[in-house]
Amino acid sequence: MREVQYDVMTGAPIHVDFGEISLSEVVRVSIPLHLKGEPEGVKTGGGILQQMLRSVEVECLPNEIIDAFNVDVSKLKVGQSIFVRDLTAGRCLHALHRRGRRHRNGRRACWCGRGSR
Repeated sequence: MREVQYDVMTGAPIHVDFGEISLSEVVRVSIPLHLKGEPEGVKTGGGILQQMLRSVEVECLPNEIIDAFNVDVSKLKVGQSIFVRDLTAGRCLHALHRRGRRHRNGRRACWCGRGSR
C-alpha cells in the first residue's frame, strides 16, 4: 500500500494506491531498533544509556525484511558503544547512510556514558 487518502470531515478512507513488489528486486526500508536489557554500566557504574538511533534504513530483498533489530545492551559498560555495523540480521541486509549509500564506517546506535553525580 503506497498511499491512503482520507475524507477531511469524517476521517474515512476515500482512496488507496497499491503497488506491486518484485521478490527479486532490492527494496529500501526503515527497521526500528529495540534495546533489550539493562546495561552493566548503568547498573554498577552509574552510567546513562543514550539511544542515538531509533531506526536504521536498510536495503534487502522483500522476503528478508525483519520486524526490528533487537539489540542486547546488557553487557555494555560505561564508555562503550554499539555501532550499526555490530547489528546482525542477515547476510543480504545492508545498512545505509542518510544519503542512501551503504554503511562503511561506524555510526553509533547506542552509547553508555557517565551519569551526573
